[in-house]
Amino acid sequence: MLANQLKISKIKPNVALPRNKRAMRQTAQVTEQSYRQIQQAARNREMLGVRSERSIQNEINRTRAAYDQLKRSGIASGRELDRVAVATKTPHCGA
Repeated sequence: MLANQLKISKIKPNVALPRNKRAMRQTAQVTEQSYRQIQQAARNREMLGVRSERSIQNEINRTRAAYDQLKRSGIASGRELDRVAVATKTPHCGA
């Protein structure tokens, strides 16, 4: 069936396959290069102490979950919960 399709499209099988392999190899090389660049950027951010938005959002979510758990536990006083609520809403990034 593939041979018939190649005949219809007038592509010779022995020419089409090497081109396809070259294109696949080139795509793999570009993908690997992009991956290495992304990894290097992540290392650079980490070295500079710059965190990704996702990392910051995850920390915010963990803090909120801890606050909610503390609130539900009944262990903390109203004053302590108020202090934690204010602290979680205060920006710490200097923005």
